[in-house]
Amino acid sequence: MRNSKDSYAFFFRPLVFIAILGMFFNDHFLKYWFPGVLTGKLSDFLGIFYFPLLLCVLILLFYRVPLKRNFEFSSNLLVSAILVTDLLFVFAKTTAWGNEWVLSFLNLFFKSHLVQDSSDLIALVMSPLVYQYSRPFIKS
Repeated sequence: MRNSKDSYAFFFRPLVFIAILGMFFNDHFLKYWFPGVLTGKLSDFLGIFYFPLLLCVLILLFYRVPLKRNFEFSSNLLVSAILVTDLLFVFAKTTAWGNEWVLSFLNLFFKSHLVQDSSDLIALVMSPLVYQYSRPFIKS
């Protein structure tokens, strides 16, 4: 059996922490100091990178701890998390109803502002990069 610490190695890497800290710094400081297209898109790119990995960690914790199941980080889990992230992102960025729904969910955890802008869909180019980044950590 693998060490449980190794099971989350894909998330506890410098690049993921840089993405999370970068998004925090961008959302709470840069967007106010330098409002514009660059700071607006930066959050989208960083979020599309780290959110599927965060989703995988949450799923692994849910299945392992309370259900006491041996559930590993796999290609299927990663692809599913990427697809869920991408679908929610497209839903939020292209429809008013989706934008309101996702914003309502985000506001449960922290005060958020979500702009409906279909040009943000360019950030979806991060999805294949998330998969490539995570491949070495996938249990074969």
